[in-house]
Amino acid sequence: QIWFAHTTDRFYFTKMLSRAFTRTAAARSAINWAALTSSLDGEAVGAINRFRAVVGEVESLATTYSAEPPPIDFESYRSKLTNSSVVDDFEAEYSAVTFPKFEGAIKPEFESKSQEIIANAADAVAESKAAIVELETRLAAMNHIRHGNPSVTDVYAAYPDIQAEVDEEIETHQWCKDIN
Repeated sequence: QIWFAHTTDRFYFTKMLSRAFTRTAAARSAINWAALTSSLDGEAVGAINRFRAVVGEVESLATTYSAEPPPIDFESYRSKLTNSSVVDDFEAEYSAVTFPKFEGAIKPEFESKSQEIIANAADAVAESKAAIVELETRLAAMNHIRHGNPSVTDVYAAYPDIQAEVDEEIETHQWCKDIN
């Protein structure tokens, strides 16, 4: 459970959480907890379940504090107490409390930085796809050499460093170099 020094701090925190969670209601309902834990071991499942409990608690707090609290009826307290100056003091303190407003505007430098990150990610994806194609080609060649009937040309194409080594051994007449 989340504890705060002052009730107003807790109210403000839960108010921010409720706003954040109401914006992501579709994302919350899309979490498939069983799929997350299906292929994990005990310790990881325990961590996911603890996280699930925290998410449940935050959702509960978001639901509880999603609406504005009812206004305090200071007049009823004044009528119940003989010394109404105490209520006046509380009302003055309560009225003096101000909470900072959340500004949801994204600063331009963050927007440009996020666009740069997205562009870099797109470049990385393109490079990865090209690397995958090259690696698949090399893997096919290696599988052919390992399991097929390769020629010397096939081996040299797959392993150009072997061709350079063999050519050097022939030029220097090192016929028994790799026999031992």
